[in-house]
Amino acid sequence: MWLPVPRLPRGVLFLDESMKVLRPKNFTMRTTSPSILLFVFLMGMNARGATLVDEHAAEELATTAMGTLGAKGVRGVFETVAPYWTRSKAELESVISDSEVQRERAAAGYGKYLSFEKISERKVGSSLLMITILEKTEKRGVVWFFSFYKPKDAWILWSCYWDPNFEGLLLLK
Repeated sequence: MWLPVPRLPRGVLFLDESMKVLRPKNFTMRTTSPSILLFVFLMGMNARGATLVDEHAAEELATTAMGTLGAKGVRGVFETVAPYWTRSKAELESVISDSEVQRERAAAGYGKYLSFEKISERKVGSSLLMITILEKTEKRGVVWFFSFYKPKDAWILWSCYWDPNFEGLLLLK
């Protein structure tokens, strides 16, 4: 089955700057395959909510995301985890913007990025997993939390955030 592409009035391709209609000599209507239309539709959709097969894949995602921190900053971390997060594009962009502003304000207190280190992985029951990673900077550490939830047979990212106040972690040990 072929579907016609929506068209302008017969023979009209576009208007130039003077609003003059430009037409080809032998203009014919073209049709588009439904599979191409479906592909274009799906490409425009929000692809959030991909799943991870196991805890190891969740850990790999967190460490891969942290690996982008030096080159791309917090934007790199959030963009790496985005396909596995249930947030919308608008919510994600808001989180990224807020984080970038906060990090910019505190940049002098952190110093340059050095590296990261996984400091804990905690699984509660069979459906909750939190991976905690320490971002090392010249002047202080920043803790990143990656929380995963397993509603059925695969993991999704429930939350991802960073906190410069890590003293509470030291008191729990």
